[in-house]
Amino acid sequence: MQCTSGSQPLGIKPTGSPSNSGKIFAWNLLNRLSTHITPEVVPETQCGFRVNRNTVDLIFCFRKLQEKCIEQDRPLYVVFVDFSKAFDTVGRTGLWQLLRKYECPEKFPTMIEALYTGTMANVSVVSESFSVTNGVKQSCVLAPTLFSTFLSAMFDEAFRDMGDGIYIQSRQSADLFNVAHFRAKAKTTRILMRELLFAADSALVALC
Repeated sequence: MQCTSGSQPLGIKPTGSPSNSGKIFAWNLLNRLSTHITPEVVPETQCGFRVNRNTVDLIFCFRKLQEKCIEQDRPLYVVFVDFSKAFDTVGRTGLWQLLRKYECPEKFPTMIEALYTGTMANVSVVSESFSVTNGVKQSCVLAPTLFSTFLSAMFDEAFRDMGDGIYIQSRQSADLFNVAHFRAKAKTTRILMRELLFAADSALVALC
């Protein structure tokens, strides 16, 4: 573990040193995880840890929401959430259950679980080793995707049976600036937007 803020316990950040064979194995698992889970589970509003996504995409979406709310004289409510120790507080038992729930290949969750079995840690070189039973390894390539999966499931559970958020109508097959196309309800797509996510940083949005 590495201390990032002097002698404060909350500044302790766990790091790891996986073996070369473990890294190769994790990369292979990541490729399968990205194929079987990420497209179905992780929402489009999550721009962290994803190819060709960055904070600029979220800033654009947020600015557009602000502009439309101003145009329509609607109050926009936003709650910014920064999860403390996000990676370190993921419940592993719940994570393994989620992977099985999302119908991964039968042995896939078991192989990921094996990488985390028997995890030990110590504080610098001055403490005895102790068991670590929570969290995803920040030094592992699987960690970002596993965390995104866990966070997505958490939001799904929190928002279950709730319609709170902002509904946006879109039609990508027409000229973006031709407003007349939006009059045909059958040809538009209604999208519910409740959160803008970048890794563990979240902005929850809603209208009054």
